[in-house]
Amino acid sequence: MKGRKPQGIKSRFESKFIMTEGCWIWNGTKGQNGYGVFAVKHNGGGWTAIYAHRFSYELYIGNITKGYTIDHLCRTPLCVNPKHLEAVTQAENLRRSPDTLIGRQIRRTHCPKGHPYSEYGYLDVVKYLIEKGADVHADDDASVKEAYEYGHMDVVNYLISKGAPDIIIYDQE
Repeated sequence: MKGRKPQGIKSRFESKFIMTEGCWIWNGTKGQNGYGVFAVKHNGGGWTAIYAHRFSYELYIGNITKGYTIDHLCRTPLCVNPKHLEAVTQAENLRRSPDTLIGRQIRRTHCPKGHPYSEYGYLDVVKYLIEKGADVHADDDASVKEAYEYGHMDVVNYLISKGAPDIIIYDQE
């Protein structure tokens, strides 16, 4: 272009965000999903649009492991501050997000009936152990009773279907 000097990719990138004490807010092109987009010229002469936060991570930190995504630790999609970015698996990114179903479920503290979940998700652990071949006829009688008392009939039915004695339920009625 006439009158325009070529600009290095780093300085061109850095001209497109506002650096604050915390987040570096992307002020360039934004995608429909709310993330910043940065155009990079490739060897063939064409341009490729990539997410600005991914470019920032690779510019300031290093390569992103194949199959990993970049998590915004600050929860600000337009932030490109490398100190606020972490390469994680997609599953981990979903677990951390307050906006995904799995993220919301992980942060639940009480069941729909208002009963507190235990610190270790006790009934989920029981399900896991049974799946791995645990003997439900031994100590798991208490699990059936607890699940029944808390109204978790899905867990009760699951345990019974896996061989737990259902006598405890009938003894309570």
